[in-house]
Formats: sequence, C-alpha cells, structure tokens
Amino acid sequence: MAQITQLEVMLKNDEMSVEKLSLQLKQAQLELSEADEACVLEMRLALDAAQEVIETLYNRYN
Repeated sequence: MAQITQLEVMLKNDEMSVEKLSLQLKQAQLELSEADEACVLEMRLALDAAQEVIETLYNRYN
C-alpha cells in the first residue's frame, strides 16, 4: 500500500512521470515479446495492470 501512496505522490507532483513510467512499461513489454518462457503471458498481464493503475491514479489528480 505504501508503494501506491508513493506512486500517487509522484504522479501528483510530476506530470512527466506518467510518460516516463509508460515508456518503461512499453520497453519491458517489448523485451518480454522476445522471450520464450511460459510466464511471459502473466508478466504481460501484470504490465498491463500496472499501466492501468498509473493512468487511473494520474487521472484522479489531473
């Protein structure tokens, strides 16, 4: 829960943080697309969920 609070504060104070985090998530997804492991699907779903959380929190404060 503390990590979500830290994320909220960061998103509230730095509008560029959304773009930075989104780029990092997209890069991670690209790297996963090159992997050939069974856990790739779960990781991609987790990255998608993280993106949704970031967007939801950002929209809450802007």
